[in-house]
Amino acid sequence: FHRVIPHAQAIAEGEEPWRYVTPGTFARHLDWIRECMPVIRLKDWCNKAAAQEPLPAKACAITFDDGLRDNLGNALLALDAERIPATIFVVSGLAGARCPFWPNRLARLLNEYPEAVARDPGLAWLRELAAEIEGGIDATRKDPDARARLIAACKQYPDELLLARLEEAEQVAQ
Repeated sequence: FHRVIPHAQAIAEGEEPWRYVTPGTFARHLDWIRECMPVIRLKDWCNKAAAQEPLPAKACAITFDDGLRDNLGNALLALDAERIPATIFVVSGLAGARCPFWPNRLARLLNEYPEAVARDPGLAWLRELAAEIEGGIDATRKDPDARARLIAACKQYPDELLLARLEEAEQVAQ
């Protein structure tokens, strides 16, 4: 898992459709997991693997990538209620940071500054990527799937370059 947030929040934050589940969906996932397989701590899984010991049949370990705040709020409450263990991986370089992940920054730029995105010469790189997507840059603002395709296209750039371009774009747009 990545995030457990309400659908409206996911849309407002420009979350990619695959990166979140709603609290209700997460509860249903936990119910299904609990009925169908034993959940073990990831640490126990790794220890058994290292010792070449077998795992229980259909074993499952629940993990969360990115360590976002909603993991503690929405996810942990449900996990505690069901007494199901989980492991949360935190991106150490972003721990405590107020700046969201770059895909959310990109979504904010698309949603809040459409004129700058459509016209600024410094954002030509973004328009060029979006031109490969049906509906172009306008579709990436309105359609979460189109935005996810734009985010995937942005992943061709090294992180340093992409972050620098987003920083520049945010300064231009504001």
